[in-house]
Amino acid sequence: MTDPDLTGKARVARDSSRTIGQILAAARQEFITNGFDGTKMEHIARRAQVSKQLVYSYFNGKEELYAELSKEISREAYRRLLVIDFDAMEPQVAIRAYIEGVYDHFLDDPAIGLLTVDQSLHGGAHIRLPGGETRRMQLDLYQRIDRVLKRGQADGIFSDFIGSDMLEFMTTIIVSGCVSSRGMFERFVGRSAETDANYWRAHSVEFILRALRA
Repeated sequence: MTDPDLTGKARVARDSSRTIGQILAAARQEFITNGFDGTKMEHIARRAQVSKQLVYSYFNGKEELYAELSKEISREAYRRLLVIDFDAMEPQVAIRAYIEGVYDHFLDDPAIGLLTVDQSLHGGAHIRLPGGETRRMQLDLYQRIDRVLKRGQADGIFSDFIGSDMLEFMTTIIVSGCVSSRGMFERFVGRSAETDANYWRAHSVEFILRALRA
């Protein structure tokens, strides 16, 4: 016989999860459109089709929403990268696969590049050090990339001044620029930029690989 109280609790949990998902999806669109400074909680509530009070019942403010979105984006990035068997690849092939994986994630989800640029303007003030499962995934990826870099250094392919954390930072900055800032480049140099995504993908990979080489 079904326990009606348990069924009720399950329904509440399901509805809460759905509501949180709606709020996060709305917040993502607002942050993409207006940046951190231009986003307001009432606009997020309106887009999510819930009351502002309900948004505040789940999140203390837009800072917490922004941090949760950043964590969500990071988890998805690590999930995608951790399925790659870097240890089975030659060092240069492995690093190429890593950079291409990051680039493809930025390309598949334009929000990542836009939010990266937005936080660059704020000095990363609204980004928090990940914890829990996200941190575990981050450290797992760092360890795998560290092993690749050490193999490359032992073979005389890579220099020893860049670690996995700096490689992640370099890759994020260069890829976000290539994916999200081509319009700025066109205005700066006064001519049209190459529009083929594969061109910029290859450029990002080669630029970073050359920086790594001994």
